[in-house]
Amino acid sequence: MALSYVDNIENLLTSQNILVHLGKNLSEGVEEIVLTIRPWAFEGLTVLINRGEFDLNFMGFTGPYANYIKNPKGQTKITEKTFQRKVEVCQEYQSLLYHLLKRIVTKINDKSLPEKEKDFVENFSAQAYFRIPEYREKILEHIGREDEKGPLQEWRGTDWGLDDKDDTGKKNQYFLSLFDWEKDFYSYLKVFYFLLALLMDFFRQLSKEKRIMNTYKRSLTIKNGKIKSQRKVSRFICF
Repeated sequence: MALSYVDNIENLLTSQNILVHLGKNLSEGVEEIVLTIRPWAFEGLTVLINRGEFDLNFMGFTGPYANYIKNPKGQTKITEKTFQRKVEVCQEYQSLLYHLLKRIVTKINDKSLPEKEKDFVENFSAQAYFRIPEYREKILEHIGREDEKGPLQEWRGTDWGLDDKDDTGKKNQYFLSLFDWEKDFYSYLKVFYFLLALLMDFFRQLSKEKRIMNTYKRSLTIKNGKIKSQRKVSRFICF
């Protein structure tokens, strides 16, 4: 898995940001590329999604970022500006993941795909299993259904089989803890989204009250030296 040499956090964020936008532009325009060179576009996407800059230890909010969240003033490596940039890059990467997932879900079972596109679909499907929790849950929900007729033969007798549910569960929990995107990546973004939603709701409410006040002011006219209301305003709230 390739990784550019980065000597500090800012350069890593710059590298991640460039790769994310490159991936978005490439994936959005790949269908418009002429057939003769389209395979190389899919090969480029395959290389891009496997870049080391997108590994959890670089994308997650661990290490100095976790320390910053606990004690912002006690950190020297992470500034408020750097942390905000980190959140923005992670949000863009999350958007890229879901955009690519939307593109490949209809093609997973397509046996007629060109070789390079098929490689990309299969590769990203494996990446998405670990990096998109909802996608993994849906897969496990279907392959582990007890009402399915007949066993999944290819899973029987393996270390990660379905025969011993208790033992398998313990193994899976340990294995997935090494790739816990939900804990080290998404859980932080959900908090930021929640806080952002509260802030946006506050500004929408403030804007609404401002419009009410302006409406009320416009309803007042000066007549015979007195301020008189042309129409009634039922109520308004002022902070």
